[in-house]
Amino acid sequence: MNSPLFNLIPFSLAEHPDLQISVQAQVNQQRLLLRYQIQGPDVSSVLFPTQPPGLDSPKRKDLLWQHTCFEAFLALPDASTYWELNLAPSGDWNFYRFSDYRQGQIQEGKIQAVHVSRPEPKTTDSYLIEAELDLAHLPNMTHDAAQNLLLGLTVIVEMRDTSKSYWALAHCGEKPDFHLRESFKVIEWSR
Repeated sequence: MNSPLFNLIPFSLAEHPDLQISVQAQVNQQRLLLRYQIQGPDVSSVLFPTQPPGLDSPKRKDLLWQHTCFEAFLALPDASTYWELNLAPSGDWNFYRFSDYRQGQIQEGKIQAVHVSRPEPKTTDSYLIEAELDLAHLPNMTHDAAQNLLLGLTVIVEMRDTSKSYWALAHCGEKPDFHLRESFKVIEWSR
C-alpha cells in the first residue's frame, strides 16, 4: 500500500505499554484502505480476541470497542454527520453513523460488508490488520468528497492483565474521546 503513514500516540504517556502503533490509510476512487500495525516487545501481552472454533465467519457485531479494537472515524467537511468503523482482531466489524457528536448512533445500513484481513505475523513483536471499505454507498460520498475525507484513526489496546490504552492521531479532550471532531485530520490524498 503506497499511502501516508500515521503514527498514533497514547492518551497517557505514563500508562501505556511498550508499543508503537501506525496506520496507513488510502482512498482509491471511493474505497478506503486501512492497514494498522502494532509493534514492540509488549505485543505478546496484548489481548487479541479470536474467532472461536466452529463459529461462522466474522460478522457485524456490537461492542467491539470493549476489547482490543481498531477504529476509523470518517467525516465530510462542513457536515455534522460522521461514521465510525470498528474492526476486531477476530475479523468481526461494525460501521455506525452518527447525526452529530455522539448523537443518533445507528448501524449504517448502506454498508453490508467490510473486508478484513489479518496476515500471519512474521515475528512475535508485530501484529497487522487490514480493512477495505466501499464508501460509494454512503450519502454524499462522491468521488470528490472521498478525496477530502476527515479521518480519526484510533486503536484501543487491551492487555492480558485487562488494562487498556487509547491511541489516536491526536487527543483533544481531557479524557480519551475518539469522537471529538478536533482530533480528526484532513488527509491529503494523492489524486
